[in-house]
Amino acid sequence: PATTPLTPEEAAAMIDRLPEWEIPPDGSTTFAFPPTTLDPPIAGETIANPFPPPDDGTTPAETPTGPLNVVRFQPEGEVAVAPFLTVTFDQPMVPLDTLDDLAEADVPITVEPAIEGRWRWIGTRTLRFEVLPGRTDRLPAATEFTVTVPAGTTSATGGALPSDVTWTFSTPPPSVVDLVGLSESTSTTPVFAVVFDQRVTPAEALEEIRLSADGVDVGLRLADDDEVAADDDLQAAVDAALDDNVVAFTPVGTLSPDQSLTVTVGPGVPSAEGPLTNREAAGFSGSTFGSLALTAERCGWEERCEPGMPLVLEFSNPLDADLFDPSAISIDPPIDGLRIDLAGPVVELRGATTADTTYRVTLDRSL
Repeated sequence: PATTPLTPEEAAAMIDRLPEWEIPPDGSTTFAFPPTTLDPPIAGETIANPFPPPDDGTTPAETPTGPLNVVRFQPEGEVAVAPFLTVTFDQPMVPLDTLDDLAEADVPITVEPAIEGRWRWIGTRTLRFEVLPGRTDRLPAATEFTVTVPAGTTSATGGALPSDVTWTFSTPPPSVVDLVGLSESTSTTPVFAVVFDQRVTPAEALEEIRLSADGVDVGLRLADDDEVAADDDLQAAVDAALDDNVVAFTPVGTLSPDQSLTVTVGPGVPSAEGPLTNREAAGFSGSTFGSLALTAERCGWEERCEPGMPLVLEFSNPLDADLFDPSAISIDPPIDGLRIDLAGPVVELRGATTADTTYRVTLDRSL
């Protein structure tokens, strides 16, 4: 907008209404600090007690005397896993020293069966046994251990253990984590893999695995690496498991289509870590593939088939991706932008379906 400048007289009258400025004669001024400057915050709490404390005439606690006692030990009984073994005494067993010197101190404890590892003093009263770092960081599985602190064991202060202190603990035998390769449309030349929770010897474990087809036992043999690699799911399961925790096997002969299958693992599967065998059988059921059939068809969810939702077809067996020909599936009326996706036994038809339209899907016998 257009403006009209003030006249010098009008500007002077406005400025005269302002208070007088207090400016030092030399025109300078110091920094304007606030009236009070806050101190920096103090982290934690200040303790007024002097250090070192003054001598109040008291003496340290007397050195424990009398017979030596074991006050605590672990593990004990049946345990799921035993990462280490510890024993605690009520008197100091070794002097305060460096870790290297303590590692060389005599250990007054025996473990049966003997296992490789190292004893370490945790302080002067507690002794711990640890497995040497390697494939596992625990004591061997499938083993019952007996630990003994013999009578006469003497503490650093002269106390002697009056009698043997003995206890036992056991780690679990093998159990099945998973069975891979069995389904309701299993191949007639299948390869199975049983995954265990600990190391096993495949040949010995296979003797306790049974496969029946329509109730008749089928001979088994160990599968070779090429047979495992031919199945992506099987190879992934083997790769994910620890070494020697998997037993891959296959029938000696060819199975027939449409047979009911049962795989039973144990009881009695031996462990490669200890003498205990698994106590309960693990059973799995499935079948070899039957005639190819359409088992389900749907659109959307909860009977809501809206435009744009895929039409889904489910078959009794996985379809052969190499032989699958999308032209074997026809739709009337045609769907604009139709895309047909195959994933195992499932086929999805996607496209620009329209509202208030009934679609007829036809499957050719060549599928």
